[in-house]
Amino acid sequence: MSVKENSDNTRTYDWKIDVPHATYLTSIVVGEYAAVEQNYDGIPVTTYVYPNQVAEGKVTAARMADMVKFFSEKTGVKYPYAKYAQTMTHYFNGGMENISATTMYDVMIHDARSDIDGTADSLESHELAHQWFGDYVTCRSWSDVWLNESFATYFQAMWDEHSLGRDDFLYADVKGNQDQYYQAWKRGQRRPVVTKNYSTPEAMFDTYAYPRGGAVLHMLRKTLGEDNWWRSINHYLTKYAHQPVETEQFRVAIEETTGQSMDWFFDEWLYKMGHPVFTVTQTYDPSSKMVTLKVKQDQKPDPTSLYPQASLFRMPVEIEIGNASGTHIEHAMIEAKEEQTFSFESDTEPLLVNFDYGSTIIKELNFEKTLPQLLYQFAHDDDPLGRISALNALSLKLKASDTEQSQKDTITKAITAALTGDKFWAVRRDSINVLSGSKDPNVRAALMTAIKDEKSAVRSRAVTALSATGDASLANVYLKSMDDQSYAVVRSAAVALGQTKDAAAYGALEKLAGQESWRDNVRSAGLSGLVPLGDKRALEDGFKFVTRGNPTSVRIPALQIIALMGKGDPRSYQAVAEAFEQSFAAGNFQMAIATGQALIALADPKGLDLIKSTRDKMTGNSQFKNILNQVESNLKDKIKENEGSIKQRAEHAASVKTGVSLRTPVHDHPSDSSPRERANDE
Repeated sequence: MSVKENSDNTRTYDWKIDVPHATYLTSIVVGEYAAVEQNYDGIPVTTYVYPNQVAEGKVTAARMADMVKFFSEKTGVKYPYAKYAQTMTHYFNGGMENISATTMYDVMIHDARSDIDGTADSLESHELAHQWFGDYVTCRSWSDVWLNESFATYFQAMWDEHSLGRDDFLYADVKGNQDQYYQAWKRGQRRPVVTKNYSTPEAMFDTYAYPRGGAVLHMLRKTLGEDNWWRSINHYLTKYAHQPVETEQFRVAIEETTGQSMDWFFDEWLYKMGHPVFTVTQTYDPSSKMVTLKVKQDQKPDPTSLYPQASLFRMPVEIEIGNASGTHIEHAMIEAKEEQTFSFESDTEPLLVNFDYGSTIIKELNFEKTLPQLLYQFAHDDDPLGRISALNALSLKLKASDTEQSQKDTITKAITAALTGDKFWAVRRDSINVLSGSKDPNVRAALMTAIKDEKSAVRSRAVTALSATGDASLANVYLKSMDDQSYAVVRSAAVALGQTKDAAAYGALEKLAGQESWRDNVRSAGLSGLVPLGDKRALEDGFKFVTRGNPTSVRIPALQIIALMGKGDPRSYQAVAEAFEQSFAAGNFQMAIATGQALIALADPKGLDLIKSTRDKMTGNSQFKNILNQVESNLKDKIKENEGSIKQRAEHAASVKTGVSLRTPVHDHPSDSSPRERANDE
């Protein structure tokens, strides 16, 4: 409302918010800032950055006003506050949706070169979406925190769909959210999305509050259909504006809007835990021209869990059926039954059957297909996730010992074609992953083409795949790629060049290590390349860049250089020890791990005292205590191993001198240590 300059060299700001709001969303940030200003329909949209980062702030926040417009128009609720701001702060983790004044970590700001590899749109759109979901309407208790976090996660995904297109949305968001959930499930992290059973509020801010809940909202949108989905969202926001809500109120809002009962959906996917495991078998009857799918639900309850569990699932599903004459989508309803059969007309036996087109349903799927069916799907499926599913199955066949060589050749040829020919960059990149390290001349030729791909993620992965062949003659290829505008490509090329041990590598990598760039991205790449090069001249770079004040991305490869090349140099232990103490004191997780690894590699017994003194200073952080315990255990093993090697060499020298063998040579006991460890010892 006003700013007043005071006679005592202070300044007083008056702010006003005239709508009800949750107190935990209040924020005050004090600092020296410059404003990057935009506007949406008379509403100021401001990004506050450090005064020397205005140009980069404009790059980072370039689409903020468009995001405000998108969410306002899609929800039918115009951005509900007088202004929107996001403010950068140091030593902050991610973002926080403070009401009308989001707080962001300052490393989000990046330059135009960084934008080549990826924008900050995901974080920015997530926190902006919270202004509707979490601020305008907020969860009544942490049991319902998914109403905040899952909605922000999914509306972030819908911004991707709007700005990047369907394929990126399906791959990065739909598949990405589901994959994070599957990983949590396999780790044994299992609960319903909505539950009152939690030990602390922080425990609720997990995979289920973010990606799993986001994946559920995608299923809900597909189940309701576009019109019903958006009308329900608008009714929910309008009815409960400026109020705390529970999950049941969201369900009621949908039912009031659509007239559909949603008890079954909320019960399966929100109030109970688990997901279906489908086994699908396909048959075709040429006489009736019908293709039949038998669908079994094979999921089993978790006997160790006290949470309510869904036993059988009900869910609509889209099934893509195609052959040379065309492709169409069939719609079916999976009932809560152990087994169901679906039949569809098809003039010929389908070459393509994609169960759950677009991979909407959270599920595990067992659907055995023949090699010709997989090859056809990989080449022709309009669904990018269908093509990636086929690619994954082909990859398994390529690695299987019982796959005939002629079939492996056919698979390699198909994946090689996709490596440069698929219309979606993620399929091209994932195809490179499958063929990484292949010495097939056709694969190599395709990779040489892929290092010029329009997408930097593909170029970077192609360089790494070429380096996996171990072909040192490609050094000049990597040297050229080090001129790429993409930081990711420069890093991949630098590491690949270092691995070649080429005579020109040291000079080129030293040049990178001395180059200034945004957040030292280029310097970090140069140092990362010097690590595999193993040239002892790089040790001085290690000492120079390991010191505090350099970014973590620079200090970590500097540590690795010291650990690999600094044994015997008295400066090495001192440099690592200082960085070790600093990382634990500052709570820098990445540096704590890196310094611990360096300490183990140096195997200096003084490190044990350092670990003890560091542990004595720590209070309550179990994550960092676990790191200390692991480093201590591994360091003791390494010291013991080194002492054994010294003793063996002394005994061997004595036996040579006297002509008497004192013990069996190490190589007769391969279980004592791996060949690589023995080589390092030597």
